[in-house]
Amino acid sequence: MIIGCVSEVRNSSFFIGALTVGIVIVGGIAWWLGPNLLHLALLNTQREEPFTVLSLARGAEPQVYSSRFRMPLAALVASEGGVLVDDYRLRHQFTGERRHTWDYFTRLQMQQARDIVQVATGSPYRLMQQQVPGLQQRLLGSFETAEPNWRQVALIWFLRNFETATTGPDDPMAPVFEQLPSGSGRLVWDAPITAIDEDASWHRLVVVDFEREAEALAWVRSVDVAAARALTNARVRKLALGIFVRESIQPSS
Repeated sequence: MIIGCVSEVRNSSFFIGALTVGIVIVGGIAWWLGPNLLHLALLNTQREEPFTVLSLARGAEPQVYSSRFRMPLAALVASEGGVLVDDYRLRHQFTGERRHTWDYFTRLQMQQARDIVQVATGSPYRLMQQQVPGLQQRLLGSFETAEPNWRQVALIWFLRNFETATTGPDDPMAPVFEQLPSGSGRLVWDAPITAIDEDASWHRLVVVDFEREAEALAWVRSVDVAAARALTNARVRKLALGIFVRESIQPSS
């Protein structure tokens, strides 16, 4: 009986020890990935579905950013079956604090959402970040499919909504959408977004594209659109708005 009790205590101790080790390992993985990447890799029920990734960056000279980060990023994403779809550079910032201003906007398409976890946690990606002095970067993502072919100029809203509807007359963007027929802009994406690497404070992204920068500027600065933008600004917690112009994308060597 004593031997049985000792054996039971040993088994219990082994179980507790194994459980503790398991908790430590899981905790280490969660710390390494971060809650957003962990959820995308393991918990999100859509993790095997196609996923659009937005890479936002600032703080780097254009040539340095292109050669040391953008093109290596395209190759790295391609190694996971993804593709760099569009690359834009900020030309005009209309609304938003400096911390919400990004110089570069790159759209990536992954075959599966969990593929971006492999990219963002790998040593090549972290090395790329270190190779660009002063680089600040964020990754956002969405399961919503965008129009495939954006034109040369993209007018992009980043929004953090109040708890209101995102369709119909209660949509904070409704005043702006009502003005779309007055110009040559085309709504190419209106999607909920989530932070991948860190909390980016945004819930939604809206993109209206134009063929020419002058057309986008004239439309967004018009009296009616300015009034509509003011109404939208009053209906959201945070908003950033900028005009981005497409950069040429050269194949990586």
